[in-house]
Amino acid sequence: MKAYTDVLINKVEGGHKWWRPDPDMPLMHYEAKHKTDNIYIMWMETRAMRTRCAYPCLIIEDGDLMVFKPSKSIGAGQENAAMLKRWALLVTPQNIETEWIVGEVDKDVFAERYKKAQDGTLLEGMKQAEEAPAVEENEEE
Repeated sequence: MKAYTDVLINKVEGGHKWWRPDPDMPLMHYEAKHKTDNIYIMWMETRAMRTRCAYPCLIIEDGDLMVFKPSKSIGAGQENAAMLKRWALLVTPQNIETEWIVGEVDKDVFAERYKKAQDGTLLEGMKQAEEAPAVEENEEE
């Protein structure tokens, strides 16, 4: 099963050209909050197998959590497939800049949130509107 999607943030200017090597790309961690809907997402981006990839990690939509679980069990595989299908409907390289407020996340903070999401403790006792991880909106002048 494919566990990655098209890269959202770290696109190559002008697209990849066969005669120009793709520059190195470190592993980056991101979070985003939808501008109008109550949706929060987290993902990683890196270059793997000579392709820039986004690895969706979690979606919190109206208090419902979908998390990608790195497991080979059939149940986890079905949940991961459902999560990736929902991700593809919500997030695209075209709408990430217009419909989402995106921020970089420190890798340790990202790992802590992702681990809590996998354990099922991320939303425990959390008031969605007050305590949900928030992406700071950049002020435009």
